Amino acid sequence: MSRLIPKNLKKHLNRLKTSFFAMATLCLASACTSIWLPGMQANYLKSPVVLETAEQPAVPDYQIYQVTPKLITDLNKAREQKEREALEKLGPGMHNEELNYRIGRADALRVNVVGYPEFTLVAGLQNMSPTVMGVPSGSRVVYGDGYLDFPYAGRFKVEGLTREQLHDELVARLSKYIVKPQVDIEISGFRSRRMMAAGEFKNPGAYSATDQLMHISDLIGLAGGYTDNADLTQVLITRDKEAITLDLENLFYRGKISYDVMMHPSDVVTIPDKFSRKIFILGEVGTSPNLNQSRSYVMRRGLMSLTEVLSDAGGLNPFSSAANKVFLFRADKDNNKIAIYRLDASQPEALVMADEFKVQPRDVVFVSPTDFVEIGRIISQILPGIFGYNNAFAVPASNRPF
Repeated sequence: MSRLIPKNLKKHLNRLKTSFFAMATLCLASACTSIWLPGMQANYLKSPVVLETAEQPAVPDYQIYQVTPKLITDLNKAREQKEREALEKLGPGMHNEELNYRIGRADALRVNVVGYPEFTLVAGLQNMSPTVMGVPSGSRVVYGDGYLDFPYAGRFKVEGLTREQLHDELVARLSKYIVKPQVDIEISGFRSRRMMAAGEFKNPGAYSATDQLMHISDLIGLAGGYTDNADLTQVLITRDKEAITLDLENLFYRGKISYDVMMHPSDVVTIPDKFSRKIFILGEVGTSPNLNQSRSYVMRRGLMSLTEVLSDAGGLNPFSSAANKVFLFRADKDNNKIAIYRLDASQPEALVMADEFKVQPRDVVFVSPTDFVEIGRIISQILPGIFGYNNAFAVPASNRPF
């Protein structure tokens, strides 16, 4: 048989055979080590240390949901229920008996006994410590132990008393020396109970809680309002060691007065910046056939829908995207799982439904490529290696038999 094959043709058949085995070898190398692929590579002989527990497995569990009108309705109801629970924790506020301001340490009190001006005078700075300098004149400052000194009344505890209770206590003590004393009490400095405004306020800091009702809109007004970078959808209110998230866009942009919750003394209100409201768009988006347009960007004000996110990214790539494989990944922290939502956007009407699907900050949207695109990309990685091998062992044109 070998005698029937011309010598030159036999050389080319051997070269083709060599190229075939080279391609097989390159495919095996790419499958095992990927050392021939372009770009940086990190390969280590040691296996990584895997840290996990039963509650925190190395590979988190997940659940896949098909995006349907029923799913969207359930998700919207769950979000509304969560907002109602937050309002119940924060409101309607304090009970009537709690609305009266209770005197605390470092508060400044101005006490006037009618007909006895000498009781009103405060001798020097006998009752003031360096930390409470600058209180209104004629005021007495409650000691750090919650006690107060007053002529003829002696030293007694006033911390925790309302103004009316302190009035009754002073009248009872002074009645031993004065007939029917008339006492007038004014809290001239609210220093013991403060609310903290932190984050994206124009003037963050501590603000005193007064004997007047104060809502969260009042605190924001005292702090000069919020900055342009404020994220009002995730305002954090820390009360009694519990952190509660409130969406104040419902108050300022949707007119829902129920979100103007009453503040409590010692509340800490934190407005985060909007740069934490990022979403991530990966995969086959945009209109370019050869350009990866994956990105992350800060969400606009309010709730954005899945259709808005895909549109802002340039839409599904008409050259490479599998329209029936649009995925949204979301961390389900309550169940320690990853929730995966799959949208079949092969029909345009599906985007109308997706416009009701609300995207949350830190969501990841991924558009899969078609099967043919994946195969084409594998081939495009293999062929350059084959051509490179052939070029390395190619016979110069001058030496070719034909």
